[in-house]
Amino acid sequence: MTLQTLLGKQVITSDGQRLGRIVDFVARYDGSQVLITHISVGSAAWIARLELPSALAWMLRATHEFVLPWEAIGTVEREVQLDHDWGSVRCNGFRARAGS
Repeated sequence: MTLQTLLGKQVITSDGQRLGRIVDFVARYDGSQVLITHISVGSAAWIARLELPSALAWMLRATHEFVLPWEAIGTVEREVQLDHDWGSVRCNGFRARAGS
């Protein structure tokens, strides 16, 4: 699986909640490989990626970014379905406010 196959795909929790689209990722260098460790999902992730002025991020403060570990991904088809134990309650623990 490549990052290109994931970017822009809708992410759905195991209990059916749509979190938003994959906008960005976090990776680490491991010897000769780059390993993706987390995916950033939602409109606040898009705001963070664009590095919009803090005033605009403040106006959009009600939106959330989900930074989910790579291991949360269950299946990737037309959409990304999270693994069976990644319901909306668990995902909410991986939420960050816009501009934070």
